[in-house]
Amino acid sequence: MRKPLRRVIPQVAAIAAAGLAVRFLPVLPGALGNALGGFFYTLLVALLLSAAGVRPAAAALGALVWSCGVEVAQLWHSAWPGVLRTTLPGRLVFGNTFNWLDFPPYAAGAAAYFLSRNATLRPAWRM
Repeated sequence: MRKPLRRVIPQVAAIAAAGLAVRFLPVLPGALGNALGGFFYTLLVALLLSAAGVRPAAAALGALVWSCGVEVAQLWHSAWPGVLRTTLPGRLVFGNTFNWLDFPPYAAGAAAYFLSRNATLRPAWRM
């Protein structure tokens, strides 16, 4: 296991747990849980891209493109994606219902990742 990946495992676990909690625990209304789930989903994808060596701006953009692409792919109804989406892991990764309201949380997750990475990479007085 590469050193950068080992460093992000606790972060990946925390973000995944938070995303699953807001999505499945009955403490939040359904729409808010869905929105926060999309936020954490994009944040998780960006973190994984960053762990693979992608620069923060490209990781944020890549995560946004991935999340939006997965959302748009939900409009495509074919045999194998439908079978994949019937499983819990398939629904968690690829979703099952297209919704325009999922795009703003994806953008917020990508922006939060980018802003948090830039805030930690450079001192504020150099921005």
